[in-house]
This record gives sequence, structure tokens and C-alpha cells, in this order.
Amino acid sequence: MPPPEGLSSRFDVQIMEDLAGLQREVARITGSRNAASIGPGAEGDKTSEKLKSRLEWERRFKTPFEIACVQQASRTAAAGHLAARDAFLEGGSELDMHLAFLRAAGATDDQMAFPSIVSLDRDTAWLHRPEKDPNHRDGGRALIDAGTRFANYDSDITTTWVREEKGVHEVYIQLLAGLELIQIELCAAIRPGVEFVGLHEKAHFKIAELLIKLGLLKNCTAEQAVEKRYTAAFFPHGLGHLLGIQAHDKGGKQAGPTGGVLKPPSGDNPDPMFDWLRKIGPLAEKEIVTVEPGIYFFPELLEPFRSRGDSAHFNWPLIDQLDGGMRLESDVLVLADGFRDMTAEVLDRKTNVKA
Repeated sequence: MPPPEGLSSRFDVQIMEDLAGLQREVARITGSRNAASIGPGAEGDKTSEKLKSRLEWERRFKTPFEIACVQQASRTAAAGHLAARDAFLEGGSELDMHLAFLRAAGATDDQMAFPSIVSLDRDTAWLHRPEKDPNHRDGGRALIDAGTRFANYDSDITTTWVREEKGVHEVYIQLLAGLELIQIELCAAIRPGVEFVGLHEKAHFKIAELLIKLGLLKNCTAEQAVEKRYTAAFFPHGLGHLLGIQAHDKGGKQAGPTGGVLKPPSGDNPDPMFDWLRKIGPLAEKEIVTVEPGIYFFPELLEPFRSRGDSAHFNWPLIDQLDGGMRLESDVLVLADGFRDMTAEVLDRKTNVKA
């Protein structure tokens, strides 16, 4: 079998007939101080671990080719999101929306970046829900978290839509409008050197301000709502992650080229504000990250606060009228002097906000 076209002029390519032959060849060449292998038989080898760390570190910085691949994946995913939105607006079911996404994206389920999340109404509160109910239709709220793949590079986009004529609660509509502004502001803050943990903390602060403004939290400041982790009951996930040849790409918590793990401000202690953060450390030019703030009304997260001494800071009569969730997610390229929201380009989202 000949090597893949175009490789032989750039690499020393050898085709092995079986695993045993591959292992013999790897054993021969790894006698060199400058050689290492990743694969069967290499697990636990310190040289291999160093190579793996170096590769995962370098994966963070995307080449022009890789950026173009993610952008193309974003284009096809955007077409799917808009088609799913149209199916939702026409009263379609969760399954109808999912199938509309696939048709518009020209993809099958196994060509998606990950199993899509397509939910209506109350079920939008589930962060990772694989079901697409064919009977749940004519909803008032829809959340779609889905990405496609191009040349093995992924996109990851989340959209939230409402049909006001279906009696959607006014506060839910106002929250979604406020979340859109928060997402725009967070994207606009991206540039090399910005600490992603700080951006995540800013998201909590901005969501606290919105919850207080709309009366869901009361008799407290935004700083207190974040410090007491009230916001973690509404915003339980991390702000984002690296994106590339995996939807959750490698290197997001890596300390340096040789390995090591960065830790959040809470260290090894459990903390609902940081437990699901997938990116730590400063942003760097040529990284692609997702920016995805969300607000959810998930009973298991809210209920513990009812019996606590600070329960009075929650407007339970209003909270109990709301359910479901919302999230807005963009794929953002870090530039030398700022950012490029690749999702905004294909979904016609706003990309800046007035101070």
C-alpha cells in the first residue's frame, strides 16, 4: 500500500503490515535520544509523556489552515442552527429540529462534532441531554448546542430561541436579551494575556448584575452574589474551552510545554464556581476558545439554597415561575490585538457592545 499522496516528499514514511512490525520499528528508532513514540507499548514511558505534553501544548496554537477548517465547520454548523431555528418557529418537534440541522449542514449524526443537544421548554435546563423527543413540539423556548466537523476540525455553537406568542415569561425574554449583551462583552474582552479564569469570574459578576436587575436575587450586591456562589446555582458550567481537532481540545489546563497542570483559585478544593472550568491560564494568540455564558433554572442546583440562611436573597415566587435554561456560545479566535468571533460572522450576531 503506497503512503498518502504528498507525504513522501516531506516525511520518511514507512508502511507496516502489522502491529508487531510497527513495534519492532519503533523499538529500533527510539534508541535515539531524539526519538519518542506514542501508541501501543509506549504507555507510561517518560519520553513518550514528554512528547505528548509537547504536542498537546502546540495544539493550542492554530495554523492558518486549522483556522480555516474551524471556520468552515462553523459555517456548516451555522446553517444547521438556522434551519433548526426555522423548524422550531414552525412548531416542529425536537427531532424535527435535529433533522433540519443535519439536512442544512449536509451531515449525518456521525459527522457531528459531538452528539447534538436539541431541547424545548423545561428540558432546556439539562446541560447534556441526548434525547430528541419526536412528540415534544410547538414549544416556546429552544436551546440547540451542536457543531459540525470539517477535515477533522470541530465547531461548537449554542443558540437559544424564543416564540413570544407561546406565552414565554417576560423575565425569561429579558434574561436572554441581557445574556446576549453579556456574551458580546465577554468576547470583546478577549486578547492575548487575558486570564481566562478572570473572564469566567467576570461572567459570574455580569450574570449576578442581571439577576439582581430583574429581581431574581435581592438585597445583595453582585459581589456578594458571586462570593456566596449564588450565581453558581444559575450558571453552573465553565465559560468555555479550547477548540480544534476535538470539541474540548487538549491543553486547556496545561502549565507549559513539558506538562504540569494549572489549578483554579480554589486549588484542589471543590468549588461550584470553578469545578467545570476547562480553560485556565492566559489566552494566547492563535488559540480558539468558546465563550458560552448561560443561565439555568435547574431544581437540583437551586433547592439547596431554600433551606440555607441566605435563602431570603432569592426571589422564590419569581424563580418558581421559571424553568429551562439558555446559553449563547461563540467560537472565538484570539488575535494579536484582540479577537475574531467566527460564529458571529456566520450567524450575523453582534460583535461589539457600547460602553
